[in-house]
Amino acid sequence: MRQYIDAIVQRDVRDVASIDKLDQLPGFLRSLSEVSGQMCNYTRLGSNIGLDSKTAARYTGLKHSLTAEGRYRLLYYCDIDMCEVDVVIENVSGHLIGIEVKSSATVSAGDFRGLKKLASVSGDFFKMGVQLYDGTETMPVGDKLWAAPFSTL
Repeated sequence: MRQYIDAIVQRDVRDVASIDKLDQLPGFLRSLSEVSGQMCNYTRLGSNIGLDSKTAARYTGLKHSLTAEGRYRLLYYCDIDMCEVDVVIENVSGHLIGIEVKSSATVSAGDFRGLKKLASVSGDFFKMGVQLYDGTETMPVGDKLWAAPFSTL
């Protein structure tokens, strides 16, 4: 699990979003999770970890749909019931990995509502869901669902 997340960050995320400061990504994701559901001020968001507004806006591109050299699409999932997943990675075969970001030091069953819904509607195409959080333990929390600390990045 930890190796898989490392591979995504080190190879694909850097390529897709032109992220050149990987050491700042965990702090940026924490800051981003704190403004979830609000208007995003890129200047304030970036200043939390020492990025300028243009870099923060570029990094926020991870939350929007785009294609990485035809290999992956990064999507945001939200349904009519307001179940959402911050980042959904889809490969060319249609297989999906959902990633949620929470600023909390603990996880609860309710934190996986969006990932569970995505798994349900995606069927066999859903391969894994990861809840990134501000804790210390990587742990399985259900079928194909994991909680992993930001430090795994």
